[in-house]
Amino acid sequence: MKASRFPILLVLAGGLAAGPNGEGGEGQKANPPAQKQGASAAAGRPSPAPVPGKLMFEDDFSDAASGWERNHDKEYAADFLAGEYQIKNAVDSQVTQGMFERRQTVDGDFSVTVRKVSGPDDIRYGLVTRYTGTGKDFVEASILPDGRCSLWVRHYEQQVLKTRPDFKPCQAVRRGNEPNQLRLVVSRRRATFYVNGEKVAEADNVSREGGGFGLFASSTSTASDVRFDNFKLHAAP
Repeated sequence: MKASRFPILLVLAGGLAAGPNGEGGEGQKANPPAQKQGASAAAGRPSPAPVPGKLMFEDDFSDAASGWERNHDKEYAADFLAGEYQIKNAVDSQVTQGMFERRQTVDGDFSVTVRKVSGPDDIRYGLVTRYTGTGKDFVEASILPDGRCSLWVRHYEQQVLKTRPDFKPCQAVRRGNEPNQLRLVVSRRRATFYVNGEKVAEADNVSREGGGFGLFASSTSTASDVRFDNFKLHAAP
C-alpha cells in the first residue's frame, strides 16, 4: 500500500511578533500594589495542560508489526527505522503521512516526540486526526523547526488555518534538530494543540467526521527526514 499524502500547503514566511507588555498601576492602599503584581504574573503564565485520560494505546516503534503504515519508494518513506518511525521526503514540495491502520477514534488525546534529522527549517511535521481517508476532513497540528506552529482544520476540502499569522511564532517550539513533544487533544467539536506542555492553538466547531489518525512530515525546497518516537493515545480528558 502506498503511503497517503496530503495536498501540499504553502508555507509562508512570517516575522516574529513581539509579545504585549503589561503595564502596572499604582494602588491606593499599602498592600494592593503587591497583590496586583502577583495577579498579573499569574495571568501571564500559560494555563496547565489537562491531565490525560485512560491510556488506550502506546508505541515506542520498536515493533515494526505494531500497526503503522510501512511504505517507501524512491520519492518517500513512511516506515520503522532503528526504533523510531521515519517519514522521509526525497523530492521537493511534498507531504507524506504514516497512518495507524489497526484502529480509528473520533475523540482522543494524541502525543508524540518528533525531531528533524535533515532538511530546511521551513518544513513542517506533526499529528493528524479525524482523517476521513479521502482527505476531505482532518485536523492537523504541526510545528516548523524555525520556531513556528500551526493548527489546520479541513472539512469538505475547505482548509481553515486556526493560527494567525499563517504559521505563528511559538516560543514553546525547540528549534532546529531538537526534539519536541507534541500533543493534540480532540474532544467533541474542539481541538487543542500543545507543544512541550504549553498550549499554542485551539479550534472550535471542528468536524466530527473521520476517525483515522497518524503522523506526517513535509519537504519544501529540498528533501527532508523526520523521526517520531513514543506515540501515545489517551482517552480525551
